[in-house]
Amino acid sequence: MKLKFAGALLLLSMPCYAIQRGSHAPALAFTQLLQAPAGSRTDWRSLRGKVVVLEFWATWCGPCIAAMPHLNSLAESLDPSAVQFISVDDGEPAGTVQEFLSKRKMAGWSGIDPTAVTAKRYGVTFIPNTFVIDAQGRVAARLAPDELKREDLLALASGKKPKFEHDASRDAAIRTISTTSGGKGGQADSSSKPLFEMALRESEPGSQSLALSFGMSKEGMDVRNADPSALLRVAFHVPAERMTLHTTLPHGSYDFHLFAPGEDPEHFFSDLQTAVTSVFGLRVRREKELEEVYVLQATPAAKALLSHAASPTASMPGNFEEQGNGEVRLIIVLNETGIAGKYDVSLKIPKGDAAAAKAALAKNLGLNLVQEKRSIEMVIVDSASGEKASDGSASKPK
Repeated sequence: MKLKFAGALLLLSMPCYAIQRGSHAPALAFTQLLQAPAGSRTDWRSLRGKVVVLEFWATWCGPCIAAMPHLNSLAESLDPSAVQFISVDDGEPAGTVQEFLSKRKMAGWSGIDPTAVTAKRYGVTFIPNTFVIDAQGRVAARLAPDELKREDLLALASGKKPKFEHDASRDAAIRTISTTSGGKGGQADSSSKPLFEMALRESEPGSQSLALSFGMSKEGMDVRNADPSALLRVAFHVPAERMTLHTTLPHGSYDFHLFAPGEDPEHFFSDLQTAVTSVFGLRVRREKELEEVYVLQATPAAKALLSHAASPTASMPGNFEEQGNGEVRLIIVLNETGIAGKYDVSLKIPKGDAAAAKAALAKNLGLNLVQEKRSIEMVIVDSASGEKASDGSASKPK
């Protein structure tokens, strides 16, 4: 079921310019190839004539996993004799990757490179990171996974010139992690390389208009151009509608950088929590509150009316936007249909007409959207000093 999710994180790869467009693609250094037919080879001579999508990833990388539905959808919609998807694991043992693939679907071949030689050859310092190689073995594009489009791959496979539109603001928003091992402003200082580094600072002047960006590797995490509310949502894994503010957050845009090569990546978010709450003087707790929600329920007609998605795409269930008096209010949606999978839905609903939306769901999909009060776990944000919001009220992040 595809429901609109507001305030979703943009997941990005870190830019690096060692590999230029049009240059010959470096050799792939795999010790094992999973999910490929017997006898498959990954040298560029054997792959000649095919467009190849290289996706650098790891089993521990949250943004990589979030990009999988989109990449799976592309791979399943294209002829593998013309476009071959190859995922390149970031230095993990074959057993770790095999266990992951037994639980999660990843279309295409999966290359095992336990020493991460391939990532080094391509200058990859942050993941996810996507390269497109043309049929002659030349680098055609380097993108974030969400920028990869079916029409561009089809154009390249047919010998036409694809657009491969890349948001340049992403490059301006992020600095490569290879330069953040010390020194001011991300400039490396070889004389004093830190063993651990964490910083939360105001974004550079002029960058406030750029998109929020997030990147993560085995050695650290970077969040760019995020307001305090967005930093809280990233740190505590919570969508906007499940966070209640009892204090006024500062304005402005901030950058967070963490370099912690010996730390478990699962702990990076705890470091971000510490930085955000300390710098902004906040106290954060989780507790259940009685909230107004919409509950999605299925009628007996639902299974006959719903149409399975032709090619699944990335989607996140989350909230319902209710508009009134010029304002947008985020409402929590609880899926209690008992129906799994993804479905294609096309409904024409007047903007802001919640009643029409409910009627259309019931008539066309056999689904009821029922408004109720439920006890929901919320993330509550207070001032550590006890100071309340300027008007004394609680609010949801914008």
